[in-house]
Amino acid sequence: MFKHLVIIALFFAIGPACQSLAPTSPHAIETITVRTAFDLAASGLSASSLTRMALVVSAEDMDTLRTDLTLSGGHASGSIDVPAGSNRTFSALGYRGTDLVLQGSTKVNLEKGKETQVKIDLTYLLSTVILSPPRVSVAADSQFTLYLAARQVQKLAAFGARVVFDPTRLRVVELGRENAFLTSNGGSVTQMQFSRDNTLGRVDVVLGVFPASKAVSGSGNIARIVFQPLQSGSTTIELHIDTETDADLGLYDDQANPIQALALACAVAVGNTP
Repeated sequence: MFKHLVIIALFFAIGPACQSLAPTSPHAIETITVRTAFDLAASGLSASSLTRMALVVSAEDMDTLRTDLTLSGGHASGSIDVPAGSNRTFSALGYRGTDLVLQGSTKVNLEKGKETQVKIDLTYLLSTVILSPPRVSVAADSQFTLYLAARQVQKLAAFGARVVFDPTRLRVVELGRENAFLTSNGGSVTQMQFSRDNTLGRVDVVLGVFPASKAVSGSGNIARIVFQPLQSGSTTIELHIDTETDADLGLYDDQANPIQALALACAVAVGNTP
C-alpha cells in the first residue's frame, strides 16, 4: 500500500452557503493524506471561540478515523490519512469545553487519480450568542462595527447580554438596536436596559419580545456596536449571559424558562494598517 500527499483547504460558513474542500490532482493511490485548513472566521468564530475541533472520517469498509486540529488565530489545521474508496463520511466537530457547539458532515467518494470536491454545511447545535465578526483587524485610526447576535434559539422571549471590553484600548461611539429579528413573529421590542459605559468598559443589552407569545426562533442580530480603537495591539471583547454576573442577563423562552446557551468572545487586532 502506498499513499500520495493531497492538499485540502476547507472553508466553513454558517447557514445556507456551502464550503469546499479540493485536493490537488492525486495519482493512483491506496491512501490519501488529507491536510485540512479551516477558516473559522467564515463560520462566525475565532479560534478562541472553541476549545477543540476535530475532523472525523468514517465508512463501512474502513475503521473510523479521527484527528484533533490545531487552533490558532482564525484557523484550525491538521492532517489525516484516508483510504481511497466510496461513501467516505467527513464530519467536522467544534467543541466549547465539553459542549459540542458546531457539527456538519457529508459523504464523498475518494477515487484514485480523481480530483474531489467536499462540501460541508455547519450548524450550531446549542443556542449561542456571538459578536459578529468574531475576529477583527483594523487600523488604529478606523472605527469598526460588531453585531450582537443570537444563533439557533427556540422561542426566545427575553434576551440579556453584557459586552465587556478594555476601556484603555476601545471605546463605544455608537450603540443601536436591530429589531428585525426580535419582531419577526409579529411582536414588539420591550427595552429594559440598553446602555454603554466607556469608563467601566461595558455594554448592557436587555430586551424582551412583547407579548411573550410572539417569541422568535432561529438566528438574527440583536444590536450593533461601533467601536473606536484607542491604541494599537490585541484585545478581546467578552460576552456574558450568565445570571451570576447579573440577574437581568440570560436568554428565556415564552414560558420564562432559561434557555441553555453559550456566549463566544471576539478577538480584535489594532494596527497601523487593516
